[in-house]
Amino acid sequence: MLLLSVPLAIHAQYLGGNGKGDVSISFTGKYLSNWFNIAGNWSNTGNWSNGVLPASGENAIIKAAAVVDGDYSHPSLSITSTGSVTISAGKSLNISGTLTNSAGTSGLVIESNMTGTGNLVYSNSDVDATVKLFISQSKWHYFTVPFNSLAGVFHLPAGQADMYLIKFEQNNPAPGDNYPAYSWSYISNTGATLESGKGYGVWASTQSGGTGNSAPQPTISFSGTLYSGNVEISCSNSTSVQGDGYYFVGNPYPCTINRNSGDWYYPGLNAETHLFENNGNWHSWAGSGDFNIAPMQGFFVKFTDIDNSGPPYSETTLTIPSTAKSTGSSVFYKNDPVLNNHLKLMIHSGINCYSDNTIVRFSELATTGFDCELDAHKFFGLTEAPNIYSVCEEDQSINTLPFISGTQIVQLGYRVAVNGTYTITASEQKSFDPGSSVFLEDQLTSTFVDLMENESYSFVASTTDSHTRFRLHYGNMFTSLNHAYCNNVSVYSFDNTVYISSSEELKQLSVFDITGRLLISKIMNGTISKLSLNQSCGTYIIRIVTTSGNFSKIIFLN
Repeated sequence: MLLLSVPLAIHAQYLGGNGKGDVSISFTGKYLSNWFNIAGNWSNTGNWSNGVLPASGENAIIKAAAVVDGDYSHPSLSITSTGSVTISAGKSLNISGTLTNSAGTSGLVIESNMTGTGNLVYSNSDVDATVKLFISQSKWHYFTVPFNSLAGVFHLPAGQADMYLIKFEQNNPAPGDNYPAYSWSYISNTGATLESGKGYGVWASTQSGGTGNSAPQPTISFSGTLYSGNVEISCSNSTSVQGDGYYFVGNPYPCTINRNSGDWYYPGLNAETHLFENNGNWHSWAGSGDFNIAPMQGFFVKFTDIDNSGPPYSETTLTIPSTAKSTGSSVFYKNDPVLNNHLKLMIHSGINCYSDNTIVRFSELATTGFDCELDAHKFFGLTEAPNIYSVCEEDQSINTLPFISGTQIVQLGYRVAVNGTYTITASEQKSFDPGSSVFLEDQLTSTFVDLMENESYSFVASTTDSHTRFRLHYGNMFTSLNHAYCNNVSVYSFDNTVYISSSEELKQLSVFDITGRLLISKIMNGTISKLSLNQSCGTYIIRIVTTSGNFSKIIFLN
């Protein structure tokens, strides 16, 4: 009799007999488990009992100190009392079934450094771990704790400077353009209990023992029992309008979450999500496209307003589904995939490393007002960072507009804190239908840039420039009373200004009232131009002279 005691998945195939009771059987199979017996890297096959790395379908049993130095997935992971698992910064471990840790908080460690934080995706409860969070010195870092609550963790080793801890306060006086930069208060008690799911800010002073990159880099260690399942975060809203309805929360998982994955539940909240990136500005998400939130990363949500008269909810619960967990990049902000009718603009310069982005897009679900599932308010970042956004009733970083007849003109907001040369770069403009045109207008220099042909525009900027220096023109997509297009000449009006674009050289423009009385005549040049009118609302006749002939258009000033 042969007894098999190895952890194999066995497949037996009958190959026939000889009529005497003897049979021939072929056995094939593979191990269901693989033991890690020798301390070292996960990728070293010599550290595993089978002499090979465990396949993605095999259980991993850890009896020694294992360092995860890649991205791995397994149905289960068992850490024995003699073993440990350390997930290196930027690496990931995905356990689809049960994760068991018999070695306590020191038996499962997730590392963090300036390149990112390790990712652990799991589903069961009662998992003890130590999770580390790298803090760039002399910069604010926004975070939440990965356990139910935590106290007294903000002391660095002896001889190093300590940290400063802040929390967001809705009731602080609204600081206007710099919101939410000043709505914070210091937590002076470094042993204070911090609530999981609530966002905080931490600052580490320049550390002793070196300068610049050679100085010690501060890292916070959190130890406790990790969350499992969906996470519910209680959000409260001040009855005062001073708080503007914002609430600061965070990703409580030791892994990246995707704001666009799973069934997020947020009654009384807008879809908009804001988090801080290293480019000196807040970046936003509103309803579409992937948006990664790093482990323990803090982010803002906003209570929904009713006709701008005040917040309707005094409190609610934000539910982050466990299905949002991902082993994806732990970079704080991930670009949207290319969407239809979607334009992204970035302003940047060589003066410093800071930049800003804004999105203008079109959707059948949008209205002309603020849409709580599609739009996002503008957050202003560091003082020295440039800013670009849509000027609406409330400034917006994401502006979703309805498809309406006529040429669309979007007023952009723009600000710089340092004089110099800047560049506005467009991306995803090819997502518009063929035949569409997208122009950037620089009102200071009277320059029009065809963003379908030239994706970037460089210009000299001053801190005294008008904040409304730039406009976007979406043309040739629709026709209406205030947009006439024929003979390769397009004419449309906006804010008492007439715009003309032509495939031929423009020579002269004349404006007549409905009785035929000449109001304005102007010599033109180039293929794109504009004419400011000091006229009341009504119907006007535009006569255009080009190199190939004369054309008349009817427009309406509103």
